[in-house]
Amino acid sequence: MEIKLLTTKEVAEKLHCSTHQVAHLRQHGLIRGTRFAKYWMYSEEDINNFILKNLGQDFWHFRELTPEAARKKYAV
Repeated sequence: MEIKLLTTKEVAEKLHCSTHQVAHLRQHGLIRGTRFAKYWMYSEEDINNFILKNLGQDFWHFRELTPEAARKKYAV
């Protein structure tokens, strides 16, 4: 099985958000990323699952939550 990896910019385009918001989602543990040299890469399957599980969720104020509270509030 081939795993397709996405860059932070590609994830931001897929989620319709900024690259900074992608970094916040990763830092809060809502999406998983792997660091290669100075770049973060994300599994396309993980991002697609995140989108399906959180369809319709409001992520406007998630950065105000602690990482633990964010993981409880949103499906990971």
